[in-house]
Amino acid sequence: MLGFDFSHLFSQKRSLFSYGGKAFLGNHALYFGSIQGGSQYHLGYLIPIKKGTTFVSHYKFDPENGSSTTLGFKQRSEAFDITGTVSTKGKIMTIFQMKSQIYGLKLCAEVDYFKDHYSFGYGFSFGPQH
Repeated sequence: MLGFDFSHLFSQKRSLFSYGGKAFLGNHALYFGSIQGGSQYHLGYLIPIKKGTTFVSHYKFDPENGSSTTLGFKQRSEAFDITGTVSTKGKIMTIFQMKSQIYGLKLCAEVDYFKDHYSFGYGFSFGPQH
């Protein structure tokens, strides 16, 4: 599957278009993309570890702001989702989401170790959660 995104055509001074694609090899998924006319490249890999748990890795090549790698996981079940990531830029992020047929509660935390910045958040929604 290969897709083209022309939404950046007028939003960036040097950008003509972005492109990306995703390939599946068994239960493994590889994805790639180029953003801002080739000034950023993204490469990612996803693999299910066990039922409901997925390992995620993402590499971003950006010569202007520095390249980075992010590793993480996502655990999904009917009652909750847990996501956790850590990056080479010193950012650690977690999201815990409780789900029911009536409401949803989301708790988030992000730590930027190198900038000594910590942020926390929450969300509450009504209606069936997916």
